[in-house]
Amino acid sequence: MRENNAIVVTAKGKPFQSGIVLDCWRHSGRVHWSSVTGDHFFPWKENLAYARFVRARSAGTIKGQLAFHTRNKAKEEPPSSAEFSAKAH
Repeated sequence: MRENNAIVVTAKGKPFQSGIVLDCWRHSGRVHWSSVTGDHFFPWKENLAYARFVRARSAGTIKGQLAFHTRNKAKEEPPSSAEFSAKAH
């Protein structure tokens, strides 16, 4: 068994084999992309159990809406540069 950490992106409801592979590890950090069927380096197989798990936890299944982050201010203000310098010494 060969392991590779990549993602396959498909349009909603389209089959796995119609997807695009995004692989960040194949070329040492440079993104490799190709169609699933056109990539002959790895034999891509859909993991249906994991796909169901991910879809069940996705934001799109929570109340049928996407979740958006609305808070822009941090809970605590970061220290000013003067406060940071005083703490460092």
